[in-house]
Amino acid sequence: MRRVAGAIGCVVVAGGLAAVAPAQAASPDVVISQVYGGGGSTGAPYANDFVELFNRGPNAVSMTGWSVQYASATGTGNFGSSAAPTVLSGTLQPGQHYLVQMASGGAVGAPLPTADAVGSVAMSATAGKVALVTTTTALACNGGSTPCTAGQLALIRDLVGYGSANFFEGPGPTGTLSNITAALRGANGCTDTDDNAADFSVGVPVPRNTGATPTPCNVADSAPSVTGTTPADGATDVPADAALSVTFSEAVTLDDGWFTLTCAGIPVALSITGGPTTFTLDPAASLPAGAACQLVVLGAKVHDQDAVDPPDTLPADVVVEFAVKAQSAVNPPPADAPVVVKGAQSFTTPRKVKKRGVTVIVPKGGKTSAGLPVTASVKAKGKVKVIRKGGAVSVKPRGKKWRVTVTLSAPGSEITEPFSQKVVYKNGKRL
Repeated sequence: MRRVAGAIGCVVVAGGLAAVAPAQAASPDVVISQVYGGGGSTGAPYANDFVELFNRGPNAVSMTGWSVQYASATGTGNFGSSAAPTVLSGTLQPGQHYLVQMASGGAVGAPLPTADAVGSVAMSATAGKVALVTTTTALACNGGSTPCTAGQLALIRDLVGYGSANFFEGPGPTGTLSNITAALRGANGCTDTDDNAADFSVGVPVPRNTGATPTPCNVADSAPSVTGTTPADGATDVPADAALSVTFSEAVTLDDGWFTLTCAGIPVALSITGGPTTFTLDPAASLPAGAACQLVVLGAKVHDQDAVDPPDTLPADVVVEFAVKAQSAVNPPPADAPVVVKGAQSFTTPRKVKKRGVTVIVPKGGKTSAGLPVTASVKAKGKVKVIRKGGAVSVKPRGKKWRVTVTLSAPGSEITEPFSQKVVYKNGKRL
């Protein structure tokens, strides 16, 4: 808590004189969010007393070197005199709770959730004073019979006086507690007006530790959205072997069946990789050439990963439509022209060719862009001689009439390197 006038009050009655301590402002981050002192006693829901802390601020806070200290409601003992201060450690994230287990008054009640710190203070079930202190040294004051100095007040991060306590924030303490009730800070721990009476209500204890779901304060949440897809909606000439992707505005968790993909009305099987914001959808087989495809992201099956809900899911389904590139008619390409081959592709020489040969060249060892081998097959009619050398297949005619079909195969990938058709024999002589 930062210090301003009018926030922490203590009343000491001695010879009719009332003294008011310097005051503090609302804590910007860690506060005491629950106080329960009836642990283990008759009717108690829990076997131990506890103090719950909460980070209401926007930033993580290290509590290493801090402590929780207790003093009786109106006694003369100082903070930390009845039991040593409970030492804290670790970093508390925004919206995160921290559970400090204290002593037990008996054998009644269920165990607390796993505590983040354990102390030995036997707290009163009805009235007392709890201070969150930014040192592990016991305060040599109690705010009542021994007023706290300005320096001691500066070490108090937060203070809760409950029941008949004579040291508290604001004009008065919280209500009186019992074996079955706790002081609970309003708005899940977010309320802090520096007024114990106004900020806390008396209710059923609900202890939470650092493992509980965070509940950040004053955080506006927005629903996740799709910020980009590959291909984009309306795209044309999409390669048949293209990998698809979906990018979300934030980290998301996806239910099974969170999308559908159909091409020409037929479902397409895909494998999914990536996340938590960008996911790659890789078709198990090439998309059908020339087909109209539709990718639908189902909004109800996409969930954001933050703890501030609602909203949690996409507000609506997202539909992406695109067209796969049509397969071109295969003709003998011009010399050295780049040609994309998918699966298998062929061309046929003219029916009447005299003393002329054809060579199909697949450069760089006949490899595709994916590093897979390319195979070339030749079917000949008439008197021809087929010559294979490296990545080239040559056809040498031995008659006046012949016909040759050359097929290049690259299963599962594309040949992106150019291949060419060249005349290498003429009048029976190699050029």
